[in-house]
Amino acid sequence: MQLGNEPDSFHNEGPDTVVLNGTQIGKDYKVLKQLLVDYNITYCVLTGPESAHLGPTSYKLFTDFITEAGGNLTAASIHHYYFDGPSATLASYLNSSYFKGYEHKILHGKAIIKVHCKTFLRRTQSEGITF
Repeated sequence: MQLGNEPDSFHNEGPDTVVLNGTQIGKDYKVLKQLLVDYNITYCVLTGPESAHLGPTSYKLFTDFITEAGGNLTAASIHHYYFDGPSATLASYLNSSYFKGYEHKILHGKAIIKVHCKTFLRRTQSEGITF
């Protein structure tokens, strides 16, 4: 279960978009976790924040989220996009040089998380694949 998707990309959605910070999202996860306990939902994989990137802008959101919600998560989750799906070809997917960022992304996420929880890489392909 997750609460939202790619909050580090909300600012790309337009001027009227509500942008949340990592601390607030972490607090929301604590509330969700307590609701699961209150309703006796004993087994639920709870992941977040489903960050699209771990670049300079999203690093603070991810770090603040983990600091606030880490103990309430099954795993912290990040996404990794190799290339732009609509412009990808079959050759793009067969070119291993595109996938070198995968290991770096996992190690970077684990360095932020430290001891709070596991790391899941939940989305690893590009959107809008056409061949």
